[in-house]
Amino acid sequence: MKNLVFTASLAALAAVAMAPVTASAQAIFSERDVVYNLDTTAGLAATTTQYDNVVTLPAGGGNSIGGAFTFRTGATGVYITTTGGVTTTFPIPPPGTSSETGSILNDGTGGTFNFGYKTSNGPDFTKSWTRSEVQSGHNVLHFSGGGTGFADLGAIFVDNIFITGNWSVLGASAGNHNGLTYDTTNYSLINNFVYNPVHDWTLLTISTGKFPGGSPGIDFYLVGAPVTGGVPEPTTWALMLLGFGGVGAALRSRRRVAASAA
Repeated sequence: MKNLVFTASLAALAAVAMAPVTASAQAIFSERDVVYNLDTTAGLAATTTQYDNVVTLPAGGGNSIGGAFTFRTGATGVYITTTGGVTTTFPIPPPGTSSETGSILNDGTGGTFNFGYKTSNGPDFTKSWTRSEVQSGHNVLHFSGGGTGFADLGAIFVDNIFITGNWSVLGASAGNHNGLTYDTTNYSLINNFVYNPVHDWTLLTISTGKFPGGSPGIDFYLVGAPVTGGVPEPTTWALMLLGFGGVGAALRSRRRVAASAA
C-alpha cells in the first residue's frame, strides 16, 4: 500500500530554482504543491527520493517567458507535462543536466505545469536530495530541500515529505528524526513527522499561503544504526589518549627501576 501511495503522491520532480524571467504583470503561478517520497525500505544508505511538483497557473493568468530551472544532476526518469490551457517549451533534459531554459504559456483558461524525477542517495546535494553522514556515533540520512520559484509572491506553496516507516519520535537514537530546521518566519509547520500506521509512512508538511520568494530551506536527519568499526568520537579519542599516556608513564617508570637495579 505504501508504494501505491508514494507513486500516486504526484510524480517525480526537479530541484527547482527559477531564474529571472520576462513575464506580464498578470498573475502567473498561483500555487505550487511539492511532494518528496523518501523510500528507506532498503536502508538509509540506499534511500531513493521521488520528487513531484504540480504548479497551478490560474485562469486569466500570464505567461512565463525564457525561464530556467535547475535539476539535481543525479536525476533519473525526468518528466515534464501540462494540463488544461497550459503548454511549455521546456525539454526533457539528458542525464547529468543541471539546468534547462524554456517558457510556460497560459492560453488564459489556466491549467497546471508538472515536472519531476527520482534520485538515489548521495554522494552530495548537487546530485541528490539526501546524503549519508555520521553524527554522534550513528549513521544518519541528511535531507536538504524545499524548492523555490514557480510561484508568484503571495502564492500558496506546500511541501509534503513522505518517509517510509515510523520516524515520528524526536531524538538521537536509531529510528528517530532529528535536527529539523526551516524558514520559520515565512513558513508554518503543519505535520510534524506524523506517522500513519495504515500506510507505514511518516509525513512532514511545511507550507505558506504567502510565498515570500525564497525556499523554506527544509533540513533534517533520520538517525540510523550506531557506527561499528568507524572513526572514534572526540570523547572516545580523549579517553584513548589518557590511556596511552598512562601506559607510557608506566613503561618509563619500569625503565628507571630497571636502570637503577643494573
